[in-house]
Amino acid sequence: MIKKHSNVRKIFIFLFSIVVLIDSINGFILNQLNINLSVGQLFRVVLFFILLAIIIKYSKKGLFKVIFIILYFLIMQLIYFYYHSSIKGLLLDINESFKPLLIIVIIEAYKALNRHGIINKKDIATVLKINLVLFPLSIIVPKMLGLGEYVYSNGSGYKAFYNANNDLNIVLLVLLIFGIDQLFKVITGKGKSLFYLLFVFLLLVTLLLIGSKSSIVFSIVIILFYLLKSLVKNTFVTNLKIGVSTFVVITAVTYLLSNYYQDDVDLILERQTYFYESNMQDDNNIIAFLLSGRNEFLNAAVLSFEKSEFKVPRMLIGTGKYYHSVLTGKEFSRDSLIIEMDLFDIFFSYGILGLLIIYGYFTSIFIRYLTSTSKGKELSYILSYIVIAIFSFLGGHVFFSALSGTFLALVCCLLLSCQDEKTDKNTSTL
Repeated sequence: MIKKHSNVRKIFIFLFSIVVLIDSINGFILNQLNINLSVGQLFRVVLFFILLAIIIKYSKKGLFKVIFIILYFLIMQLIYFYYHSSIKGLLLDINESFKPLLIIVIIEAYKALNRHGIINKKDIATVLKINLVLFPLSIIVPKMLGLGEYVYSNGSGYKAFYNANNDLNIVLLVLLIFGIDQLFKVITGKGKSLFYLLFVFLLLVTLLLIGSKSSIVFSIVIILFYLLKSLVKNTFVTNLKIGVSTFVVITAVTYLLSNYYQDDVDLILERQTYFYESNMQDDNNIIAFLLSGRNEFLNAAVLSFEKSEFKVPRMLIGTGKYYHSVLTGKEFSRDSLIIEMDLFDIFFSYGILGLLIIYGYFTSIFIRYLTSTSKGKELSYILSYIVIAIFSFLGGHVFFSALSGTFLALVCCLLLSCQDEKTDKNTSTL
């Protein structure tokens, strides 16, 4: 690899390795120092243009896709603006449509570099390794220092300096999948380092400190999935090693939480118990509890749609994210409100056409991976994509989140690597 290509590779790894630091610093400036300066947005604008320059240089086909999507959404913004006539709404719509576009640009830039032999899945693995270390530390260290913010009004749900806990959930769950996957490879003699045991432990602690239903349930499901997979595939001795490792991690997590963070655990249980009992007593509605009331937001959006005189245009092209939030909010007597379920927010914001463009792009990557003839498909890639897709549907904060959207892009890059790379068959994922 020539020096110029080596520099491009290093820049790519560096930019995606510092995402955790950028978002943590961004939250610290906004929430701790109360300075209205978004370092995160500035970073992603710079990142966007760097990646766009890569696409322009290395991929005409990728450039055509990006230009088409940019032009489509810009034209849509003008149509939406014609109806709501709000400059604030126009700027918000442009900002919101930039987020899914950034995910696509990341993927197209990676595809271009990958096809020219400049970068491959080893480099994505390096990015994930670095984040596997930095992300839990960016939450645990502020917690130990008594700094950071809490999500819920009763003082539960620790999120350190980050702005949103849902975004954190998704990122930490993806890292948990890759961490456990590699840990099991270490135990079965296919990996190189046992440091994953420590960071799987830290990931579980941070997910439980966040305290959302999704972080707890998904963590349990992921662990059980890998244990069952091991029972089916591995020998008794290997399963015994995996069982011991799992017991050690769970025991360590339980000890740490019960001895040092018992108050946090009690508040989390108190909150979840309150909402469970409240929903079950009012209308015996387990769906409302599981969706945290998002079903009511969805009902409001449907009601707003049914009242509209422009059902066909709204069905085809939507109203834009801003006007969708305003119209849905009116049903709750609020200024604005979104559903926080990506599938429905995209439909009501951008219509069937927007839904086809966004979901069509990502679904095609996943389906091509599943149907590709490449041998040795990585289950961790498939599981990561499925977890993100389920989370996106139930809790949102994927396509309209720069942080979790970046990790969706990285997972898609791994899926594409196995389709495009004809060599490097023995590369491990992490």
